Amino acid sequence: MSDAVGKIYTTQKMTFDNYEFMKNIGETSGKYEEGIKYVIYIYQEIKNVVEPEKEYGTVIVRYIDSKGNSLSKEITMTEEVGKPYTTTQKVFEDYEFSTVVGNRNGNYQKGTQDVTYIYRKITIMR
Repeated sequence: MSDAVGKIYTTQKMTFDNYEFMKNIGETSGKYEEGIKYVIYIYQEIKNVVEPEKEYGTVIVRYIDSKGNSLSKEITMTEEVGKPYTTTQKVFEDYEFSTVVGNRNGNYQKGTQDVTYIYRKITIMR
């Protein structure tokens, strides 16, 4: 940079991919003077930034009758720990919903979470 003696100058640090600013040497702003004035910006390379390994959790949803017989194929859902999950109560012919064991909705946790929907057989008297 050059200009007339006495005029004001300003320098700025820059950004570069894979480098971080560490410090500067010299006056980053001031007035132009006779001779050479140095302003040095020092950067350090960012080496091999390693992303932390993501953890995953699993939710297994089962639909059974009160005797433990399966009414539907189980559903297995896997997602990153902390993400939300939602399960759905189903309707089965000749059965009514009784209860659910486990959290219908929540966040994935490390390991496996079970959600079991239990149904009771409807007895029709004729």
